[in-house]
Formats: sequence, C-alpha cells, structure tokens
Amino acid sequence: MAEAITVVGLMCGTSLDGVDVAWVRGGHLLHFATRPLWPRLRRQLVPLFAGAPVPVEAVAAAEVAVARCFVDAVRCSGVRLHPDLVAAHGITVAHHPELGYSLQLADLATLGRGLGCTAVGCFRSADVAAGGQGAPLAPLFHRHLFGDQTEARLVLNLGGIANLSELSSNGAVRGYDLGPCNLLLDPLYLRATGKVGCDCDGALAATGQVVEAVIQAQLAHPFLGQPPPKSTGREIFGPAFVEGFAAACTAAGATAAGALATACGFIAAMVAGHLRRAPQPAGGWRRLILCGGGSHNTTLVRAIVAALAPLAVESSTAHGIDPDAVEAVGFADLGLACVAGAGQAMEEITGGPGQPILGEIQPGPGYRDLLDRLS
Repeated sequence: MAEAITVVGLMCGTSLDGVDVAWVRGGHLLHFATRPLWPRLRRQLVPLFAGAPVPVEAVAAAEVAVARCFVDAVRCSGVRLHPDLVAAHGITVAHHPELGYSLQLADLATLGRGLGCTAVGCFRSADVAAGGQGAPLAPLFHRHLFGDQTEARLVLNLGGIANLSELSSNGAVRGYDLGPCNLLLDPLYLRATGKVGCDCDGALAATGQVVEAVIQAQLAHPFLGQPPPKSTGREIFGPAFVEGFAAACTAAGATAAGALATACGFIAAMVAGHLRRAPQPAGGWRRLILCGGGSHNTTLVRAIVAALAPLAVESSTAHGIDPDAVEAVGFADLGLACVAGAGQAMEEITGGPGQPILGEIQPGPGYRDLLDRLS
C-alpha cells in the first residue's frame, strides 16, 4: 500500500541555499519547490559553524527554529495535500564520525506537530553508531533513481560538498565525498559581490582567468588523497579553507572573478583526479549524471566536461528529475524505508557494517494507520 502514502522529503544542504521540498507518492515526484531559508535562521546558525563553544541553549533554539522554517517551507510549497509522513535530513552543524557523532538540526516533534503527521530524521546516527561515516547517504537513492542494468554510471552531486556515487550494472553501489563545491564557490561569490547567494549560471566565473598553479597546489590537500570510505564538511572545508584558497588566488594576481574561475577548475580537477585513481568497472564508466545546485553553474559544468572527456556528462534532467530535487526525493524514500523497518547496506558507502535502519521516528497522528498500510 506504499503507493497511497504521501511523503514530504526535506533537504537543506551544507551551503544553506534554501529548503528543498519534494512531495512524493508511490516513489513518484508529485511536486517540487525550493523555499528560502529564513534570513534570521541563517544568522542564528552561523555561530554554530564557527567551531567555538556556544551555549547549549543556542543549539536547542536553532533546532526548533530549523523545524519551524521547514514547516513553513512545506506550507508554502504550493501543495494542498496533507502528508502522511515528513522526512527531513536536517541542517548539519557538526560532523565528526571519528568521534562517534554527526549532528543535524531539525526538531522532529516540532516538525511533526506543525504538519500533523509522523516525522523521521537523524538519518546518519545509526550508521555512525555502527562505526560508519554516516555520509554521504545520496548513493542509496542514486541507485534507485539512476541505476541501469546495461551500463556502469556515475552520479556527481554538486552540493556544498561534492559527492560521487558509483553505480555498477550489476546493482552494486559505492559512494563517498570528494571535497568542497558550493562551500567554496558561494563564499568566493560573497567576497566578489558582497551578496549572499551564488554564481548560479557561472556568469561571473566565466569572466575570470584560471590560475593553474593554485589548482595544482590545492589538489595536494590531504583529504583529497584519502581512499574511501570518507566524508567531510565545514570542519575541513569551512572558512579557513576558503580564506586560504582566496589568499592563494590573490597572491597569484587573480581577480575576484579569477578566484571563482579557479575554484571551478579546481573542483573539476578534483573529480577527474579521483576518477583516474579509482578502479574502473569492466567496460568502463559510460556516463556521469550531474545533480545538486552546482549543476546550474555553466562554467563549473564546462570545466567538468572538459576534465572528464570523452566521458558523457549530462544533467539528471535527462533522466526525468530536477537536479535540485534529487536529495529531497531520496530522503522521502529513506523516511518511508525507516518506518517500514527496511535496513540499508552501508559498507561500500560509509564503511559501516550490516544493514542498519536509518532514521529516528517521531510518531504523529495516523502513525498506527501508516504502519498498517506498510505491512
């Protein structure tokens, strides 16, 4: 009966560029919208990313505020349906799997009460508790959305962090974080323009000159050479990394636009370098599918296409799904799997053993009926 269950998937990535809302029923996307993150919430979250101690009250208040913003995003998404389930990844404020935790904020009780349904979140915790990285989780749904029995494919998610999924034709999946994407590009855009946002179509980067020496120096970053499984975030590629990258560009004589162009070149070289080192399937990779906000950056995409030639590179749009919607749709599916008690094979993605059930459940109105419909 899962085909009759209406699920809302919510995603707000590391770059805090908006709240993605996917209405899903029976594995099919009914409607997708991106709503802005409240400016006051962004200001509330920034101190939590700084790495300095903050009062526990600030964390608790932010968690409730995130949930309220998510509720508002769903209500303003343009759909009049009532969800049976809401599944939210939450906003990551700390990711330290080596210490046994990864914290995403979105108070499930506030979220479920606001939407009048059961809520699922905290998708990383079970895998981290088992010894896994907890991220990326995108490969789990990339297999469902883009896997093909006739060819081996790659899926590159260009979010705050770029992550890669390897989809073999036999159904096997492997995935890992590669390094920074929008976590680097968006702050460089802010430095160049004084505006919070992104160089969405890469127009500013297209006017700049690439500094190859900076790219080669940045490719020596230790994380980039680590073998999978691996995950990362602001802890490694936050403000200090961006400042160092910008300073290197300035020292090399690059303009602000040149720094953006160089960042695009760096990201493309990062992807290409990894693929040169990674094992190839029999017959090789046949295509790479792009998704995430960075896929709208034409300058970045052109750099990736050039770096990976002759590999075919195409948008997830060619496979029937908006590149911005992929993760929100995926978390809708993971939320439903959590309530159904379905485990996920994580070892080739995060290094975690077994098949843990990912997510924590806040039962809401209709929860027993939901369980009956899934049985």
